[in-house]
Amino acid sequence: MSKEKEGYAENRSKLAELIKKTPPKTNIQEVRPVATKPTQKEEESHVNIWIPKTLFVKLKMESARTGKTIKQLTIEAYEKHLGVD
Repeated sequence: MSKEKEGYAENRSKLAELIKKTPPKTNIQEVRPVATKPTQKEEESHVNIWIPKTLFVKLKMESARTGKTIKQLTIEAYEKHLGVD
């Protein structure tokens, strides 16, 4: 075996022994849940109304187009009409 190969084999065995003796240094990441502030939901009331079918169809189409619920659209319409923020 050449001197170069012997040196390589010796260095490799030294490295292997060093790896065996040295304990692994693993960083442990602490995971904490994200703190959220509790939100107070405004008390709600139930409303039953009768509206023309054509208006209801338009409401459903708007709901599908915007991705908002019928409830959200109705509340927005009431707020706009009453000037409520």
